[in-house]
Amino acid sequence: MTAVDELPARLTAIADATRELAAEAAIRDAEHILPTEQLRRLLDAGVGALRVPVEFGGSGASVRVLADVLIDIAAGDSNLAQIFRGHLGLTEILRSAPPGPARTTLLHDAAAGRFFGPAGAELNTTNLSALSTELRRSGDHYLLSGRKYYTTGSLYANWLNVLVRENGEFLSAIVPRETPGITIVDDWDGFGQRLTASGTAVFDQVRVDPEYVLHHHSSLTNDYMEAFYQFVHSATQAGITRAAADDLAAVVRGRTRSYPLASTPDPTGDPQVLQIVGEV
Repeated sequence: MTAVDELPARLTAIADATRELAAEAAIRDAEHILPTEQLRRLLDAGVGALRVPVEFGGSGASVRVLADVLIDIAAGDSNLAQIFRGHLGLTEILRSAPPGPARTTLLHDAAAGRFFGPAGAELNTTNLSALSTELRRSGDHYLLSGRKYYTTGSLYANWLNVLVRENGEFLSAIVPRETPGITIVDDWDGFGQRLTASGTAVFDQVRVDPEYVLHHHSSLTNDYMEAFYQFVHSATQAGITRAAADDLAAVVRGRTRSYPLASTPDPTGDPQVLQIVGEV
């Protein structure tokens, strides 16, 4: 049986894991309980392996399939859909990367349920062309130093994808999360999605294997990746919208009392109520 043949079973497992997300999502968000267990269940079910090519142990699923999964996850807990954004992005980059040891290892790891986290943006600039994080050669390896922010999901990661700019070129330095010199701080204080761990990552003379430095040469791939990252956002927003509509419908279904001048005694059939539901 191939991974493609196994996709329906994997999607069933993902649906089972997703079904449990909404029950305590509000409590987790209010009390800052990180969704570590929920993320692990989703990874074990195969969410992180969906776009991994079949030859590396993944499902080779389409972007359409991924969209449906992300919408379902976001409807249950939008933190988790957002947490997956960096992992899915690096997986997509690796799909089109040249063959090599790093590509092979990382795609096999994604298929096995290991997780990638991003470290791209920096607080001191809104322009990626002005990144201050440094990657310098030191003998047979590189040393990585800098401070990143908006590192969504990196607190949960096994590998970190660190964006640097050297000699006018963007590079990804990919390092194991537990490499000495790496500190991930859970200091994200945004208004919403407070459990995405989108805060600070510090890199202090972190050793990087040259095999794990990816060059972003292709303008076509770069353009595609910009669209792909926005696609993940859009799928997340679609899930949030669906959850809001479902919540509103549940409120309307639970109403038993109408008002004196209503056109019907049944509030679920009141045209004015239905108009508001339709607008949402």
